[in-house]
Amino acid sequence: MADISQLERLDQQFPWENDPLQAELRRLMSTLEPRFTNLENQIIDWEAAVANITQLGVARVNEVLGPLLTQLNEAAQLGFLVAYATDFENTMEEGEPFGIVINSDGKELFTPTPQLTIMDLDTEANWGTATLQSYDRITGDLTVTITFVNSPATAGENWVVACGSGILPKTISASDLAVAAKNDVEVLADQFSDDLATLQTLIASLSTGAVVSVATKTGVVTLVPDDITGLQALIDAKASTSYVNSQVAAKQSASAKLTALSDLAWSADNLLLLSGSASVTVQPISAFIKTLLDDGDAAAARTTLAITSPTPATLAEIRSATGSGPIVASAIETASAVVTLTDAATVAVDWDTFIHAQVTLTANRALGNPTNGQQGTTRTILVQGNLTSPFRTLSFGNQYLGLPPAISVSTLRWYLLTIFCVTPTHFVVSSVQAK
Repeated sequence: MADISQLERLDQQFPWENDPLQAELRRLMSTLEPRFTNLENQIIDWEAAVANITQLGVARVNEVLGPLLTQLNEAAQLGFLVAYATDFENTMEEGEPFGIVINSDGKELFTPTPQLTIMDLDTEANWGTATLQSYDRITGDLTVTITFVNSPATAGENWVVACGSGILPKTISASDLAVAAKNDVEVLADQFSDDLATLQTLIASLSTGAVVSVATKTGVVTLVPDDITGLQALIDAKASTSYVNSQVAAKQSASAKLTALSDLAWSADNLLLLSGSASVTVQPISAFIKTLLDDGDAAAARTTLAITSPTPATLAEIRSATGSGPIVASAIETASAVVTLTDAATVAVDWDTFIHAQVTLTANRALGNPTNGQQGTTRTILVQGNLTSPFRTLSFGNQYLGLPPAISVSTLRWYLLTIFCVTPTHFVVSSVQAK
C-alpha cells in the first residue's frame, strides 16, 4: 500500500511542477490511496469474521462430537450386545416374567435381540435364556420372559445380559448330555471287556474238557424244574388257560349292546333290527326280499321287480301333449326348434305340429284359424316378407282377437306373433316388431 511519506519523498526527489508525467503519477496515487485504505480495512474485517466463525464452529463441534465420542467409547467398552445390572435381587423361573435395570455406561446404546442369555456373575450355574418384551434405553428397564433356566436357579443381584439366538443354553445342555453319554459308554465298554474276558475263559474251559456238573448233577444229566432254583414257583405263578377263561366269562356284561345281541333268539331268514340305543330285535324276511338283497345295482333290482324302462315321448307327443311316456330333457329343446310353415293363400296353423314357427310371405296372405288348439298353451310365429317393396299384408281368421285386421311385412320389417289358446276356437294374438 502507498503512504504519504513515500509520496513526499517522491516529490522531493522529482519535482513535479515541470514534469507532466510526474504530475499525472501524483494525481493517480492520490486517487488510489483512499481506495487501497478502504480495501485493507475490509480485509481486516473479513479475517476477523472468519476467525469468529471458526471459533464458533469449533465450539459447536466440541459440543456435539464430545458426547458422541464419549458414547462411542462407552459402546466400545459395552460392545452393543452385552450389558450389566447390579444391586437388584431377582430369581429366574421358566415361563415367568423377569425384570432388571441395566446400569452399564452407555446403556442407551445397548440393543437387545429377541433372544437373550442372562447370567448371574456371582453364581456360575445360575443362568438362563429369555425372550425380549421391552427395553427403555433411558431408564435401562429391561423386561423379558424366561424360556429356560439352568437348574438350580437361585436369586441373584449381579447380572450380565448378552444378546444371542437363544439356543446357546440348549446347545450347552446337549453338549453336557453328550459328555455324560460318552462317560456311560466308556463304563459300559469296560464292563463289556470284563464280561468278554470271562466268556473267553468259559469258552476255553469248554474247549478243553466236558462239563463236570449241572445243577449239582454229574454224568448224563436230566433236568427237572426243581433242579433250577425258583423255576417251579415261577411256573406255578403263571395264569393257566382255565383260570383265564373263568375270569373272562364273567366280563361280557360290561357292554349292554353285546348283552342285547347275546339274548336274541337267533334263527334263519331274519334281519337284525335296531330298536333302541342299546336294544335290538329280529325281523323275518321273505324269500322274495332275499332275491332283492343280493342285487348288485339298480338294473338288477328292476329286473327282479320286472320293471321295464318306459318309451320316452316323441317330439310329436311333446308338441301335441299326448302319450304317457316320460319326457327326456334334451327332447324339449328339439321339440321347441323353429318349424317353417307352408306359405299359401291361407297359412295353415296346426297347434300339434310346432311350438315355435316361422313363415315367409310371397304375397298377401291370411293366417288360418288354428286346429288342435290346446287350452292354456302358447305358440309363436315369426312373420317376414320376401321383398323390400311392396309390403306383404297378413290378415287373420275370425277366431283371433287382439290384433288389427292386418299387418304389413317385408324383408326389412318382421313381426313376432304370440298366440294364446283360450279355448280351441278362441285365440288371443299379439305382435312385436322383430326387425
